[in-house]
Amino acid sequence: MGNVWVNPGEDLDGDGLVFDVNDLNGIDDDGNGIVDDLIGYDFFTGWAD
Repeated sequence: MGNVWVNPGEDLDGDGLVFDVNDLNGIDDDGNGIVDDLIGYDFFTGWAD
């Protein structure tokens, strides 16, 4: 998973880890309208994490 971009606005502890439960707080921390989108948005499938 070394090629996965981690959204710094949602990476609350700043560790750069993907699927880090410490970053999931149910809040849109970066203000883009998507809650806890730690690894961004998949425009192919429409899936956001």
